[in-house]
Amino acid sequence: MNILTRGLMAALAVLCVGIGSAQAQERFDWTGWFIHGNVGGASADGSLNLTGPGVAATTSLNDSSVTFGGGFGWNLQSDDFVLGFVGDFNYLDIEDSATSLFANRLPVSADVDMPWFATIRGRAGIAFDRTYAYATGGLLLTEVELNTTSVAGSTSRDETLAALTVGAGVEHAFTDIIVGGLEYLYADLGRHSVTNQLGFTATVNPELHILRATLSVRLCSFAVC
Repeated sequence: MNILTRGLMAALAVLCVGIGSAQAQERFDWTGWFIHGNVGGASADGSLNLTGPGVAATTSLNDSSVTFGGGFGWNLQSDDFVLGFVGDFNYLDIEDSATSLFANRLPVSADVDMPWFATIRGRAGIAFDRTYAYATGGLLLTEVELNTTSVAGSTSRDETLAALTVGAGVEHAFTDIIVGGLEYLYADLGRHSVTNQLGFTATVNPELHILRATLSVRLCSFAVC
């Protein structure tokens, strides 16, 4: 009976080791290339100022926009740690205006428009099997169209701005191919201005907040690694 008990315990130990090894082999691996799309919302905070001879107007830059886009990226997993990068290009429609009167009669206005943004970022985080939580940071590019209009005409300045962006996100692999996630990004674009022929100056200092859902397709599932 003692021999039988020992044999049974040994068999159970071998079975447990085998199950553990199988589970370890089945652990989800985030390594590989992926393409993704995203949709969400973006908001801009800050101020839009209009100054010049006899004119001073300030309005809060507080506009929001639907944003959507897509891109690609790559992950490398070691134990529970995952490092990678991602790049994307996205639609944006942030705009606002400030208006004042010159000599109490003639309108003078300043307008700002941000039609798109793109990011190139690194990501680093921890994988909990099929769930991946990460921090992200890198470069955000966007176009700022700043205009000032008066009786002398309109003066525009289109500039592609680069700023640091930081954020965080979480992803979950619903299948070996399909990954869904949620991501937040922040960027401070600094102060920018344009002056027209009569000396009226429009100045803007926007900060971007972006919250979006993502859907990715893992290309390694199609042997593109």
